[in-house]
Amino acid sequence: MIIPKGSTIALTACSNALKPEETGRLERIMEFLKGFDLHVKLSRYIFTRQGPFAAPAREKGEELNLFFQDESVQAIFDISGGDVANLIIPYLNYPEISRNIKPFYGFSDVSVLLNVLADRSGVPAVHYFVGHRNEETFRDSVLNGRDNFFPAPVYFLKGYEISGAVFGGNLRCFCKLAGTPYIPDMEGRILFLESLGGDAGRTASYLAQIRQTGILDKIRGLLIGTFTLMDQGEEEPSVEELIMGLCREYEFPIARTGLAGHNSNAAALPFGRPLTLKDSGRPS
Repeated sequence: MIIPKGSTIALTACSNALKPEETGRLERIMEFLKGFDLHVKLSRYIFTRQGPFAAPAREKGEELNLFFQDESVQAIFDISGGDVANLIIPYLNYPEISRNIKPFYGFSDVSVLLNVLADRSGVPAVHYFVGHRNEETFRDSVLNGRDNFFPAPVYFLKGYEISGAVFGGNLRCFCKLAGTPYIPDMEGRILFLESLGGDAGRTASYLAQIRQTGILDKIRGLLIGTFTLMDQGEEEPSVEELIMGLCREYEFPIARTGLAGHNSNAAALPFGRPLTLKDSGRPS
């Protein structure tokens, strides 16, 4: 997934549209990319026209289809988050996308698209947010093709190693796929979960939903990223206590990392690709 210098990348906002006062954030992202000698094609649907919406979902989906078909575009970065990424899922042309494979990067609510694109079209879908503008991580994880996520520290709450393809993403947003034909089959796969704003009660309710879908009966292992509000607020019980309690009866390994989630130094985590996680010890 190397992106050479001089490449053209598309910037999209498949989830909530940006507000007018976020123009400066968009400009900073574009300057960041240009600093790596990357050219930018900007989506027509970046800024809001009404509330969180920049356009009808069909139009946004069709534009994303065109970015995949555009031979001049080497990769697609989504710079949005929020709630509405799942609206465009029915309007994506998965067979056509599979014939025009290119990396797609996003996180948070856009993790619903990462799952579907990786599962249905084989897209190199990567949980990563260019909006954090971390130069070292971007250079290592994206431009140079080095997977900076490994050997990043991963410590195990249960077991010592996991191998498999990663799916999942933001806990609240992954739950939106439950009960739909778009949720990936998690048989033999690694479930990755992270969260930004959920407190202990909300986190517990979403975790219970995951369990009630039967997903935990299928997975090969669980990878926990950052749970920002719970970690920073020192919620009780902790996210680790919640998850260990939820998974008490399961034998699969459970790992944790501080380098996947909403933190600014998060590295690129590919979905749908074989990965192996080994215990590097809990950080002091």
